[in-house]
Amino acid sequence: GITGTSTAVVGYGTKDYTSGGRNFHTKTRTIEQVLQRMLKNSDNLHAEAVFFQLANASVTKRCSWKDGAKQVENILRRAGVPLEGIEIADGSGVSLYNYVTADAQVAMLRYAFKTPSVYQPFYQALPIAGVDGTLDERMQIGPAYRNVRAKTGTLEGVIALCGYVTASNGHQLAFSILINGTLSSKDARAYQDRFCQELAR
Repeated sequence: GITGTSTAVVGYGTKDYTSGGRNFHTKTRTIEQVLQRMLKNSDNLHAEAVFFQLANASVTKRCSWKDGAKQVENILRRAGVPLEGIEIADGSGVSLYNYVTADAQVAMLRYAFKTPSVYQPFYQALPIAGVDGTLDERMQIGPAYRNVRAKTGTLEGVIALCGYVTASNGHQLAFSILINGTLSSKDARAYQDRFCQELAR
């Protein structure tokens, strides 16, 4: 119900909508900018927003999380991932009703790798071991340092890490390490770091 004049800036910038003496400012972002915030900082709000953008793209009515889940399932099918045992409940991964396998995550990493338009912005936005994001204080030495690019995942009793590492022979490896039922997050992360060091050797 808002009417009035508008000015638009193409690409990154602002749009001003004026009505009844009120100004509404909307900022637009590129997918690269969104991914940087979402993945490097593990920003759950950005992840949910992307999830609902996917949901909104598929329906003309008001969308729900189920529409987002269907879109994710479609992408999984396109990548050849069997859906048995997989449940999608939200976009950020913080719901205890999300279920995924390490095989499915590696299959999606491989799918991204084979799709340059997906891989380039995705890879650039992943935290770098010992350098930035959620991996800035992990793997600060050894062959994994500045080599591993991976997304962390944390729930109570669950510690996850999945991404890419380049082995000493030059091969790029996709990996997923899901640890369930851990009593010590510190020990679980230390195990993941040792595992990545071995992959990087």
